[in-house]
Amino acid sequence: MKKGFTLAEVLITLGIIGVITALTMPVLSTATQDKANANRLSSTVTDLENAFGIMLTSEDEDSLDNILTSTTLNAELVPYMKTAGAGGTIAAEYGAASPFKGTNGQAFTVTADSVLKVRNGALVFLHKNSTAANADANGNVDRYYGDLVIDVNGSTGPNKVNKDLYVYHLGTDGMLYRSSVTTGNP
Repeated sequence: MKKGFTLAEVLITLGIIGVITALTMPVLSTATQDKANANRLSSTVTDLENAFGIMLTSEDEDSLDNILTSTTLNAELVPYMKTAGAGGTIAAEYGAASPFKGTNGQAFTVTADSVLKVRNGALVFLHKNSTAANADANGNVDRYYGDLVIDVNGSTGPNKVNKDLYVYHLGTDGMLYRSSVTTGNP
């Protein structure tokens, strides 16, 4: 009568457990990173919308067009938001002129008039639109001040749209509206 496991049985069991662990760890790691990115995006969007709302209220205005007089968002927004300071250019922050990728893996061009470093490590890029009226399928016109691109983990990769890089329209009402742009130029 057998009273225990043989060495071979124990080694096979440990090998199976090792293989299962090796297969599940990358999935768990990716899920954890995705959750962290989602949380950082949510806090960044909330902070930006709150700052724009405070700016509109304190200036007694109802449109950012009447307040933001230049394309340098940094100087105008910093007093209303806790930031890590003004950023440089995209090349200075990333070491490359266009390090971004669309959802298809191709180059994604971000044009930025100003770069803002948020305290949680995110970088925010603003590009002011010269023509800011967009009509939906029903002919309703929405007013956008410009486009915001948020890189939730700063210059750390992968710098890919909908992974750690998110595109928003900045409404003249100070609200951020998620853009459906995932490739090319926002």
